[in-house]
Amino acid sequence: MRFSRPLSILVYTFTIAMIDYTFHPKYVEPYYLLLMNANFIREPEKAPDLFRNLKLLSRELDNAQLSIMLKSSWRPAKVAAWIIGLSGRTELEEDLIQLMKYNASYCEHLIFALTLLDVEVKVLEEYITDQVKKAERLSITAIESISFGIALAARDWLCDKKGVTSANETFNKTWADFITMLEGKASRFPKFNVNDMLRLQADRKNFYKALTLVEQHQ
Repeated sequence: MRFSRPLSILVYTFTIAMIDYTFHPKYVEPYYLLLMNANFIREPEKAPDLFRNLKLLSRELDNAQLSIMLKSSWRPAKVAAWIIGLSGRTELEEDLIQLMKYNASYCEHLIFALTLLDVEVKVLEEYITDQVKKAERLSITAIESISFGIALAARDWLCDKKGVTSANETFNKTWADFITMLEGKASRFPKFNVNDMLRLQADRKNFYKALTLVEQHQ
């Protein structure tokens, strides 16, 4: 096949079309709010139709389209990630991993998708370790935007599913040192709680609720 325009222009044109008048109302608008932070756990009665509709949409979107959605604005990205996970698009696993590495803030949708694709546990450990190293130079507010709680919950979920131990001594030490560093940063705030800031317990609870709903309605 020969194109009369450069591929970059075609991709740009296609991207604009996808987030414009016809694409967004059908493929994004009905779903992104329920998928953002797995909000469907608060309305579990909507989960069966949500997952069913996303699987139907997956038949209309090929890997190239989903990849472009992932790399566009956050609303299409949330929807694309869940479609990839629910439809088992392992061919896009590397896209998810790279985006998670370089767009670490509010990336819970990427982590959910990778979990549904049964990614290797080390992928999540590497993400957490990389973000821990960067967090040493960040403010408390910036650290809060990193999806540590979801990533740790996904790691534990996958360890349980695969029947492997989560006793990675190097990783565990890295995480313990990180918590110690945060406690030092927060020491001037008497009522500050590191676990609350990182949402570790809440994210774990919500993650397990979300994946349990997925399993029930697959």
